[in-house]
Amino acid sequence: MKLKRTRYASAAALTAFILMQINADAFEPTQKTEDIIESIGVCTHWDYPNSPYGFAYSEAKNRLEEVGVRYIRDRFTIRTVELFEDLGVKSTVTMLPDMDSYLNKIRNNPEAVVAVEGLNETDEDPNSGFPQATRIAQADLYNAIKLNLSTHHLPVIAPSIAYRLNNNILAPLDYFDYSVMHSYASGGLPSSVDPFMESANKVLGSNVYLKPVVATECGYHTAFGRVESQPPGVPESVHAKYILRLLCEYFNRGITRTHLYEFIDSYEHSRNGNVSEANYGLLRYDLSRKPAFNALRNFITLLEDENSNFRPQALDVNIQSDSPSIHYTILQKSVSVRASTAFLDSL
Repeated sequence: MKLKRTRYASAAALTAFILMQINADAFEPTQKTEDIIESIGVCTHWDYPNSPYGFAYSEAKNRLEEVGVRYIRDRFTIRTVELFEDLGVKSTVTMLPDMDSYLNKIRNNPEAVVAVEGLNETDEDPNSGFPQATRIAQADLYNAIKLNLSTHHLPVIAPSIAYRLNNNILAPLDYFDYSVMHSYASGGLPSSVDPFMESANKVLGSNVYLKPVVATECGYHTAFGRVESQPPGVPESVHAKYILRLLCEYFNRGITRTHLYEFIDSYEHSRNGNVSEANYGLLRYDLSRKPAFNALRNFITLLEDENSNFRPQALDVNIQSDSPSIHYTILQKSVSVRASTAFLDSL
C-alpha cells in the first residue's frame, strides 16, 4: 500500500519557487514537473545493521516517506521488498559477486526493482581482476537478466568506476542499457558534470552509438575537519543549495536518473565532522534533518503533479542579467502553472 505523505508546502508556495519569470525572445521548451521528480533517487545502505539504516529502521523509513523520493539505489535485501510494498519506492539494485543466489532474489521480486547495476567500483580493488573479470561479470549479468522471463524487462546499468579515466581501460563493453557515472564534484560546482558524462560513454569504445546515462552516486559531504587526502566538504547551508542545482543541471543534460549519495550519515563519528565518508547524508546520524533534506522534500512537494498525462507547452522566455552564468530549468504542471529554477553558476 502507498502511504500518503504530509504536505509541507501549499500551491501558494509554488509561486515563491519561481525564482524569475524567464522570457528570452524565443520560445523555450518546457518539461513536466513530474519528469524531474522521476529523475531523482538516493543511495541507501539498509544492510548496515550498526547504522541508523539498521537499528533505527522504522524512523529511517518514515523519513524516506517524508522526503518523497520514489527511487533508491542499494543492494537487494528484505528492505527492498518492504519499502516497495509499504511506500511504493523502487530500487536500482547493485550486483554482488555471488550472482546466482542474488539474482534469484530479484527474480522472485521483480516488481520492487527498477534497474540492475553492474559491479561497483571494481577498479578500486587490486584483487578484483579488473578489467577482464568485470567485463565477464557484466556479460553474465546482462544475459541472466535478459534471458529470464521475470526480469527481461529490467534495464541493466553498466559497472561503475571509481576513477573515471578507467573507463578507457574497461572499454569496449556493450552489455548494458545505460552508461553509469559516479560524478562527485569534490566540493565544486554542480555544473562540473560534463567530463563525467563524456567518460561514462567511453566504456563503449569508439565509433558507437551513445547510450543514456544514469548517475548512481553523486553529491557532497558536510565534513570540514578533514585530512588533506579527503575531498573538500561544503557547509550544510551550501549542501542544501547545491543538491537542488545538481538535480537541475543533470536533468537539463538528459541524465536519466540522479542518485544522491546518500540518505543518512552512516557512521557515529560523523558528529565530529572530520570524516568525509560519514557526512554525505541528507539526514544526520541521529536522523535529524539537514537543510538539504528539507530542501529536497520541499522541492518534490512543490513540483508533484497528480496528472502527468498532458503535453507541456513552449514558453516565451526572456532572461535579463549582467551575468553570462545564469542556468535555468523550466517546468510545467498540468494546471498550467510553470515553475522556473534559476541560479548563478558560481561558488
